[in-house]
Amino acid sequence: MTEVPDRRPRRVGAIRPYLVTGGRTRAAGPAVALECQLVATGTLPPPTIEPEHRAILDLCAEPASVVELSSTLTLPVGVVRVLVADLSRDGAIQVCDQLVDPDTDILRRLIDRVRSI
Repeated sequence: MTEVPDRRPRRVGAIRPYLVTGGRTRAAGPAVALECQLVATGTLPPPTIEPEHRAILDLCAEPASVVELSSTLTLPVGVVRVLVADLSRDGAIQVCDQLVDPDTDILRRLIDRVRSI
């Protein structure tokens, strides 16, 4: 008799985010906004950093947001926030807040156009 392959999704990643953050669910320090731009500073992190930290540093050679990192690394946003806070604390990543207030006129026109579709 031929065995039928098991096609159910595996739960390999179910516990992994918990392990990646060392059980932490919140970043130490101020929360990093989803749209904040992150840039690697060039400061070398400790040699014992996790692969996920290293991946974030590599991706932040060019400015990237928390959401972009989460999507690229296929990690939950909360996990990325915790890891970014670690790297920021070590001086390896600079968190650039939005420096300019958004132009509300442009946003209103955009919303109006989307509604008209």
